[in-house]
Amino acid sequence: MELSKDFSPTTYPIIRIKHGRFLDPVFEAYIKANPRWTAWECPSKEKINQSIELYKKVWEEKEETIIKSMCEAMSLNFLQNIIDVYVVCGNDRQFSDPIVIKSSFSPEDFIDVLTHELTHKLMTDSVQCDKNEIKMGKIFKEIFPKQRLAIVRNHILTYSLMHYIFLDVLKDKNWLRKTEEKLINRSFPEYREAWNTVKEIGYMKAIEMAKNKRILLSSKTL
Repeated sequence: MELSKDFSPTTYPIIRIKHGRFLDPVFEAYIKANPRWTAWECPSKEKINQSIELYKKVWEEKEETIIKSMCEAMSLNFLQNIIDVYVVCGNDRQFSDPIVIKSSFSPEDFIDVLTHELTHKLMTDSVQCDKNEIKMGKIFKEIFPKQRLAIVRNHILTYSLMHYIFLDVLKDKNWLRKTEEKLINRSFPEYREAWNTVKEIGYMKAIEMAKNKRILLSSKTL
């Protein structure tokens, strides 16, 4: 993959995976109040910490490769030198600002989920603070005009980057099948629409479209 001329690699951020112990009471109350989670049992602190140790071990093996790949693919850098990842007792939807992930994922799924959230973080952290104020949301709206919902447009690039990282870089032959199976069972049709759009456009084309549009808009604001 050819890097753009305005991309200057820096030291990649350190990912700190930790127990979100001050967040736990909030998420525990939220999950218990949700009628869809009536059978849920809050894991013990020991169980959560065991999961965290497993997450740290498997993530450490791939951290630099994954972060470097997404930064180079988009010619973007994270502006944070440390990114905290809070693991909590439970959560029905993981998110990226701050990054919060539930403790019940398998180590393999944790890598998938954290990579997903880091692509969102890269798009917001690097661009919201861009000196030229180029917003990726505006870019997505221009290059993916058929998709009406922002959540769909945002995830087109996320899934494109994940295709590139897991298929081309990590050479994970099973990732595509496993991810498609998960999406079939998910309750969010917007994610499936984004996934199907990536299959239609092609993941490398989607990445190049977003990267080139950002660079073009940045040059116009100089």
